[in-house]
Amino acid sequence: MNTAINALDQLKPNIIPEPINWWPVAYGWWAVALIAFITIVIISTKVTASWLKNRYRKQGLKQLTALYKQYNAPDTEKQYLHCCNRLLKKIALRTYTNKSVAKLCGIEWLEFLSQTAKMPEFINGSGKVLGDLRFQNKIKINTKELHHLAKTWIQNHHV
Repeated sequence: MNTAINALDQLKPNIIPEPINWWPVAYGWWAVALIAFITIVIISTKVTASWLKNRYRKQGLKQLTALYKQYNAPDTEKQYLHCCNRLLKKIALRTYTNKSVAKLCGIEWLEFLSQTAKMPEFINGSGKVLGDLRFQNKIKINTKELHHLAKTWIQNHHV
């Protein structure tokens, strides 16, 4: 018989360490979390500010579309012209804090509209009906072109 002792049987069992706990988190992960939080706050603040800054444009476009639907008939062209002019003036007063916008009329008003959106159609094209021509009795108004022009101004004017 073999009375020799097997050396492997004399070894003690392996000691298995306890599993590593996920808490407390290392300092590096705290730094990553802080940077991510700050980034999210900055981005959401900028998006919200941009949305609030341009909200008046969406409201103006909705009002313009409603006016176009309401006064899109041959006998209501002049009413559409006056309402469209009033809406553009309202948007300009809200956008440009300069008090001189309120007193603009005639060619000065058309030049202001033309300069703020870089659209010469207010002076040379179908937009000149928004000036002093709108007070004449017989005037030809193309409401479709005027609507497109006003819509483009609302979308593209520079503040």
